[in-house]
Amino acid sequence: MTERTDQPDSGEQLRSAISHQGLLLGQHETLIQTMVQQQTQVMQTMSTLTHELQDMKALLNLNQPTSVPPPAPRPPAVAALPPVPGVGVSIPVPEPFSEPPTTSATCPPGASTSSGEPPLR
Repeated sequence: MTERTDQPDSGEQLRSAISHQGLLLGQHETLIQTMVQQQTQVMQTMSTLTHELQDMKALLNLNQPTSVPPPAPRPPAVAALPPVPGVGVSIPVPEPFSEPPTTSATCPPGASTSSGEPPLR
């Protein structure tokens, strides 16, 4: 590679660029070393937490009963039983009302109802 004479400071520019790149490489090396140290600390912390978690799990396993009792059986669902003909409560059919309405709220004394029962008072 030959240098041109029409660019007298090109060598100086090249030295400056290389020096600048050297500084950047040094900064990057420092940052990478810092990150490696931080990653090592994180891994140590993770290892410590993993051991503590395993210890707690072992303690929990010691406190649990050896056999778990089966869950209590659920009561069976009550199904509606089909009606049995002739058995049970029967509802009487009301008599049809065929008398005209009266204007008084009570029947006169001595009057009887259509069923022959004394009137209600």
